Amino acid sequence: MCLSETWLTPSDKIPEFVGYKFFQAPFRLGDRGVAIISREEFKVTVFENHQFELSANVELLSLKVQLNFNKSFLVTCIYRNTNYDCLTLHLDNTLFFNLLSELVQLNCPFFVLGDFNLPNDHIIPLSSTIDNLGLIQLINEPTRLNNILDLIITNNMLKVEKARVSEFCLADHNLTYCVANVPKRVKEKNLKSFRVFNNITIENFVNDLNSILNQHLFPGFLSTCPSLLLEHLVKSILLTVDNHAPVIQKSFYRRRKRIFVSSETRNLIAERNSLYKLYKRNPQNTSILNALNLLKKKVKLQILRDSKSEFDFETSSSGVWNSLRKLYPLSAQVKSSTTCTADMINDYYVSISLPTNDSTNNTLPSPPLKIQSQLIRVPYFSFSTLSTDTVLKIWKSTKNPNSTTLDTLNISLKMFDICFRSDKFLSFITDFFNCCISTKCVPDSLKCSKVIPIPKINNASEPNDLRPISIQPVILKLFEKCLVPQLVSHLESNNLLCPEQYGFRKAHSTQHALIQITETIRTAIRNKKICIMIVLDFKKAFDKVDRDVLKHKLKWYNIDPDLIFSLLSNRKQCVNLTSSERNQVSRFL
Repeated sequence: MCLSETWLTPSDKIPEFVGYKFFQAPFRLGDRGVAIISREEFKVTVFENHQFELSANVELLSLKVQLNFNKSFLVTCIYRNTNYDCLTLHLDNTLFFNLLSELVQLNCPFFVLGDFNLPNDHIIPLSSTIDNLGLIQLINEPTRLNNILDLIITNNMLKVEKARVSEFCLADHNLTYCVANVPKRVKEKNLKSFRVFNNITIENFVNDLNSILNQHLFPGFLSTCPSLLLEHLVKSILLTVDNHAPVIQKSFYRRRKRIFVSSETRNLIAERNSLYKLYKRNPQNTSILNALNLLKKKVKLQILRDSKSEFDFETSSSGVWNSLRKLYPLSAQVKSSTTCTADMINDYYVSISLPTNDSTNNTLPSPPLKIQSQLIRVPYFSFSTLSTDTVLKIWKSTKNPNSTTLDTLNISLKMFDICFRSDKFLSFITDFFNCCISTKCVPDSLKCSKVIPIPKINNASEPNDLRPISIQPVILKLFEKCLVPQLVSHLESNNLLCPEQYGFRKAHSTQHALIQITETIRTAIRNKKICIMIVLDFKKAFDKVDRDVLKHKLKWYNIDPDLIFSLLSNRKQCVNLTSSERNQVSRFL
């Protein structure tokens, strides 16, 4: 509430209102007194304004008001004495122009209201100022006789719900008021689904899993149909996990991580903010601008020092990598603005993986002459059955077994890790793998992957700006890891791998490749020879390998290709596009 004439004197006691705070302008000789009454829950600070010094005929009081961390706004109460000589009117209009111009430059919502005492024949200069600055005057009805003397001026019409004039029995002016909405800050809320695995009693979980695995089994079941066995295995895992760790959905507010800021930095920030406010009032003052820029640099340097101090403190107690995960967790920091649907992204990923050569040449290559004699002595290889010890050993070498990310079968590494506490489950999964090896058939439901596109750059808009992260079924990943040692052993024991191949081999790395390249170049230089290096980079090289050629080459090395091609055939994928605005899953391709 703004009071344009309080008639209070310095000797008067300031009135008290329950639940409200009273603010009044400093007393000057002959002032009628302006004041503003505010509710206690509002955070109110007096906004210093020296425009009243331009004219002794105008009184004003400005407050900065904020409610519940919403954007603040300014309220200015004005009273102009009834003096209409030319000089006074000129000074008053100059004051109004400077005041409104200063408020506009602050880029903050404001309301200027009070008794301007400018009848219809004197209000033209003020009306021109309001129009030129793009402001709005809300009162359109007379407030005293036939004149609009009491005005409400604002720069933000969107907040105003209504403005009215009401009869007031305590004065000869009518009461003017407006209703402005202060929108409540809507916090971003996320819905998260998760399971509480820590509440699982392992003994009870293992007993229930063993009981479910023993159901619906009949003689020959384990050796005849991998698909039925897989279906029973997946159902047993999910049913047991649902009983002991059901899915819980919980909504929570997304909170930004608080950055550690020292007291010295806080003082610098406060000093910078004060200097910024001073600059906004005097934008032409270059000395203030230079001091502000210098202070901004000091604040940035001090924040960097605080971050380094915090990291050094965490590193001393938790180590480097744990400190990095705690202070700078990897999250979806890169934002995507793509309008592509999940199906469009999936179509793009599939299209770029197709062979680009449309030729109809079906000629298969022959083995190089230098290795033909060696290939004659290579023994026949086919995958042998696995033991429970082998499967358990390979599972224990799995990275990040506590991951709760779900695959296309709704199974996570965490679920599998708990299931491996059961000897019955270990035996069952081993029998399933051996069934796939003996039948040389892998169920199609295991060959479906889920692709999550991650933006490579800010504001990614095209599918090419998204990096595909493929999530394979946990069961298939374990099965492939169990097969790899057998295949690698066959290749290395018969010297079938090129000695210059350093990728994807144990005890080999890119450092060995660099050493060989460096030594080759040095040898050529010492022998005064010319050394030319040709480097080729194949786009989507693994995806575009010709399957017929691969199968043919496997036969060179006496490798049974049936199980490998069962793994490679009928592969499908879907794209899971998840964001705060949408959640889409594409069709399988």
